[in-house]
Amino acid sequence: RVAVLLAPPTPAPPPEWLNTAAAAAYLCCKPGRIHDLVQLGRLTPARDGTRLLFRRSELDRYLTETAA
Repeated sequence: RVAVLLAPPTPAPPPEWLNTAAAAAYLCCKPGRIHDLVQLGRLTPARDGTRLLFRRSELDRYLTETAA
């Protein structure tokens, strides 16, 4: 039991869905750039009312496409 109590906590997995600010931080850009990419059709967000949500896998796909 002591080993369990002294073990470092396991980090929480990163969230699958990111809001615009978190998506901008993930892509190292400004939130305005995220909105531009949505308008250009390069990112497809889900919508929760007026809030835009981005899947991390969608952002990874965008990074892979632009790196080629």
